[in-house]
Amino acid sequence: MQQRIKIIDSFNLLEFSAGQVIFRKGDLSSHYYFVLEGVIEAFNEQRDGTCKLVGKITCGKALGEIGILRNQPRSLTCIAKTKGWYLSLCNEEFMSLLASHMFKALDQKIQFIETYFPNVKKLTTVQKQRIAYAMASFSCSRGQVISIQKEFLHSLYFINEGELIVTLISEKNLKSMTLKLAPGNIIGEECVFFNVNLMYNISVSSEYAHIYTLQKKDLLILLPSETLEVWKNNYKAKVKSRGQLIEGLGHNLQVNVMKNMSLTHFALASSYAKKRLDMIKRRNEVTISIDNEEKSGIIGKMLKEFSPAAVMLQGKIAAKKIRRLSLGNGFGFKNGARSREKLRFNISMI
Repeated sequence: MQQRIKIIDSFNLLEFSAGQVIFRKGDLSSHYYFVLEGVIEAFNEQRDGTCKLVGKITCGKALGEIGILRNQPRSLTCIAKTKGWYLSLCNEEFMSLLASHMFKALDQKIQFIETYFPNVKKLTTVQKQRIAYAMASFSCSRGQVISIQKEFLHSLYFINEGELIVTLISEKNLKSMTLKLAPGNIIGEECVFFNVNLMYNISVSSEYAHIYTLQKKDLLILLPSETLEVWKNNYKAKVKSRGQLIEGLGHNLQVNVMKNMSLTHFALASSYAKKRLDMIKRRNEVTISIDNEEKSGIIGKMLKEFSPAAVMLQGKIAAKKIRRLSLGNGFGFKNGARSREKLRFNISMI
């Protein structure tokens, strides 16, 4: 608590106006900013004097920490688009109060990006850092609703920790089923990429879950088009497979969608995702359902073979066989102990 009070007391509240230059590319990284109100645009100034818009910093977003953490001059020029307010903290106080937490959070986000984002190997470290800085996060607990059908999101949600469930309901027979969503799964693609309302109800099933978010405007600026295309195609495939699953309820649907797929089918997935898909593929191959007639035949055969009547019949057959053998060897049943011992031994072997 005292540390939090110290951090709050160290900030200065400042107002900015539209068109104000917050800092320019090449300036010393002297301050860290946290936007409370308004919009600040980030530009990459070229040597020929042209400027390219690379991002927007809005309410709740930080600004200027990259240069301080890397001890380097500003890499972008930031200009206020509207009037507003921000909190300011000098670099010395930032390093003593916030740097350790920032470094840890940054590393975790970059690791998540490298693990789950497709086509990011060609991105530079700085580009990955910019994506990481644009990512917000929140924590939630069991039962908390993340996605409500027919609502709209302006960001993609990425599951970082924990487990969520999506509820599917068949429009034909009104039956429902739930699917588990593990880390790496995305929520909100229909809103961000196709401008339609959410299709699924999704909630937290684990005790704790941690979610990363990335706004649409940041996605379009910071991520390569190949990554966005992969996510779009993956979403279409996801909708199709979920539809097949739910509509197949009650119709002896064989869950063999993955049976004939090899890992080359998922060429655009990350290495981690390929391993997960391969595991699901093998699991589905083992658990493929069979039709009712075949299932009934197997059960009937098992019951017939191991029913009490069948076991007794096997015992009688064994006893007759032993009797024939004993008579042939001169050991009649009148020969008491030896014959009974041999009978007990043979029956015990059944």
